[in-house]
Amino acid sequence: MMSKRIFGILAMLLCLSRFAFAQEHTYFETEGSIHTTAFSPVNASLVASAGDEHTIKLWHLREDTVTTLRGHTDIVNAVAFSPDGRMLASGSDDYTLRLWDVRQKGRPRCLSTLPLEPARQSRLLLFRQTGRRWRVREGM
Repeated sequence: MMSKRIFGILAMLLCLSRFAFAQEHTYFETEGSIHTTAFSPVNASLVASAGDEHTIKLWHLREDTVTTLRGHTDIVNAVAFSPDGRMLASGSDDYTLRLWDVRQKGRPRCLSTLPLEPARQSRLLLFRQTGRRWRVREGM
């Protein structure tokens, strides 16, 4: 009697697991190489990537959607989310640093474009809080 009950429970769990894991996910494609990625610190299903395409891709993993941020004119080497997840910084070989508002899914917008010295290319971006403002630091 006990073994029939255990067998029934296992059979039910197996059926439920088939339905739970049956969702097919979309595979997103990108042309060229990806040079950098960043995970949102407040939304585990939001990932930013960038590289050879001169764009930033925001991958919304839970909804299986992707949003493309355009504006750079050369390879994007660095992306970083602000600690509150509201902004994304991107650095490119076009010698610019861009700040993006990524709060509204599917409608990100560029807040600011900052020129960099030609001798300094952004390969690493970090946010640091100084008082009430966020400061973006670049390196390498």
